[in-house]
Amino acid sequence: MKEILRRLRSLEKEHCDGDTVDDLKRDLSVMQRVIEAKSEEVTKLNMEKEHQQAVKERKAEMERQLEARKQQLEERECKICYGDYNVGEGVECKSKHFVCDGCMERHLITESQKAEYQLELNSDADGNF
Repeated sequence: MKEILRRLRSLEKEHCDGDTVDDLKRDLSVMQRVIEAKSEEVTKLNMEKEHQQAVKERKAEMERQLEARKQQLEERECKICYGDYNVGEGVECKSKHFVCDGCMERHLITESQKAEYQLELNSDADGNF
């Protein structure tokens, strides 16, 4: 039995560089804590990346919505022909009634060709209809 213990000690010294089992357990415990800490860091970084991606996607969606809203604000539907036109392609009254240039021109020509016509265009001091 003594011979076996001597042989074990000899093998331990030869292969463990003087480390005891307790030293190895302590080192293993330290390594496990380091691995857990690194794992938590990776998890936090992944969560932050996901959050940044979500923010980026939300920003892009909001920009698309803003662009669509701007386009809506610049486009009007003619109350006569129901076509969609940019604001500059017609006239709009204070009540937001929009008539495209083509329909307005046809209306003015038709009215001017009548024997008696009364063309009424009401505008404010700024020249807005």
